[in-house]
Amino acid sequence: MPVYANLQSEAKLGGKLFNLQKISSKESLGLFKIHPDIPQDYISFLTELGFGGLAQDSYMIYSGLMASDEIYDKESAEELKNILFFGDDFMGYCSGFDTENEWRIVEVDPIDKSYEVTHSSFSEFIQDLLED
Repeated sequence: MPVYANLQSEAKLGGKLFNLQKISSKESLGLFKIHPDIPQDYISFLTELGFGGLAQDSYMIYSGLMASDEIYDKESAEELKNILFFGDDFMGYCSGFDTENEWRIVEVDPIDKSYEVTHSSFSEFIQDLLED
């Protein structure tokens, strides 16, 4: 049974996940190869439902993980180097996995680049995001 079977109705026309594009099994294997500890629920989301804008384009899930130096200036990137980012809210708040803290979900403040743990799993994060 798919991990996100409860969200399949949201992937239909008019649903919050309608515009997402699924990654291939080859792409998911590539992510596992680079990051062997990557959470399975994150990979399941990308393969079962996909990436792109969701919840009326209020949040963007990336097609893969982004390092801090792909998003932030050199100084900030160094401070956030333990975080691999998976999405943002189009307003500067980026979310990612804290790879040094059991891959918990963190959100980075765009002003001071501080971050805090918001969820213990990706599936918990998605459920909360879709409830808003």
